[in-house]
Amino acid sequence: RCDRPDVGYVQGMSYVAAMLCLHIPDNEYECFMCLANLLASHHCFDFFRLGQSYNRIEFIYEITDICLEKNSKKLFKHLKKIDGLRDIHTIFFQQFQTLFVRNLPIEQATLLWDAFLRDGTVVMIRACVAVLLLLETKIMQTEFSGELMRLLMPMYKGIDVCQKVNEVVVPKRCIIMLREMQ
Repeated sequence: RCDRPDVGYVQGMSYVAAMLCLHIPDNEYECFMCLANLLASHHCFDFFRLGQSYNRIEFIYEITDICLEKNSKKLFKHLKKIDGLRDIHTIFFQQFQTLFVRNLPIEQATLLWDAFLRDGTVVMIRACVAVLLLLETKIMQTEFSGELMRLLMPMYKGIDVCQKVNEVVVPKRCIIMLREMQ
């Protein structure tokens, strides 16, 4: 990328660019400027700068874990028992990076983006927890963490992530911690 040579092109940026192209189809310059500004935001910059933002990404995962435990202690305990939290983080890295464009139908991804642009990273955390809650019954049937990939990697069809996002409780201390991070 010409505006941030320290970042360069990272796999996953094309999903973010595609979403912008869909919504700004007639002005390449404006679309590029929106992409550059979005990728420079704290959330996107952390997930595209990779090795240099490791601590900030781990912090986001910690907050995601806190929110999951707050919303479903049973699911959180199960994931800990099968050593699945690390796998969940690995799986959701891509969702955090592409802002769910890769795994959600475009209508849901668009709604999620609207909320993300207004409220920031907390929306992506809520979306990750929402997916887990929507698939809770299936996840509870898993006996080892490797099975999580099969459940969580494909496109999320037939589940309304955006509806569930609004039901996810985020403790006030987590919202404060996210604001302080930025």
